[in-house]
Amino acid sequence: MTISIRQVGPCFAGEVSGVDLTKPLSRDEVAAIEAGMDQYAVLVFHDQPVTDDQQIAFSKNFGEIEAAVGSNITKPEERRLRVELADVSNLKKGGELFDRDDRLTWTWSRGAATSQAEFADPTATANYLFCVYAGTGSALVGQAIVPASPTAWRADLDGGYKFIDQSTLAGGIFKMLLKGSAANKSRILVKGTGFYLPDLPLPLFEPISVQLMNGDNQICWGATYAGAAIARNDGVQLKAKIP
Repeated sequence: MTISIRQVGPCFAGEVSGVDLTKPLSRDEVAAIEAGMDQYAVLVFHDQPVTDDQQIAFSKNFGEIEAAVGSNITKPEERRLRVELADVSNLKKGGELFDRDDRLTWTWSRGAATSQAEFADPTATANYLFCVYAGTGSALVGQAIVPASPTAWRADLDGGYKFIDQSTLAGGIFKMLLKGSAANKSRILVKGTGFYLPDLPLPLFEPISVQLMNGDNQICWGATYAGAAIARNDGVQLKAKIP
């Protein structure tokens, strides 16, 4: 078979035919698909009943595979797929649906002086990683990646950046605010909702740390909560505040 790629209407996708992804690809087939990826933003492969192992083998034709991140299954022992595949689902470990009413709000206010440069530019290159750690060993119990985007992120006229994405595909996060200040009045807001949020194993062991990291320069902003700072920490809700 010879690979053929047909443009799908006036959009940016290409439909690929003439290839069987369940079998090893030849060098010519890999080259043809790479050329298609250079030409189109999206390639569509119809009727390819590949297994997980076959999908991974196909992907390795185009470079080393990184461990998947951004899944809503965050605990290694609960993963249902290999680490090369993102485990994103609206089902919990036991098969029950995630609650669409799940909500996350984290506010970092009256923070240390932060310049605009420290936020880098999330409209272009700066990805952000939001993490929750628990216990004396600081075990990672939840994370969400908010990628750089020229559409979801925008620079505020009065400084800082704002992220809005109602799809919640960025780990359940639909709103972020990054506001710097020369005085100790910097502010960060992270809000999320729905079943794409990390499934935190409530109640969490103390101390509980929340951190936001800039992927461009590895600068972090965060807070640690323990003792009287935690108002509620049970199987239903976590609520904490530093005076």
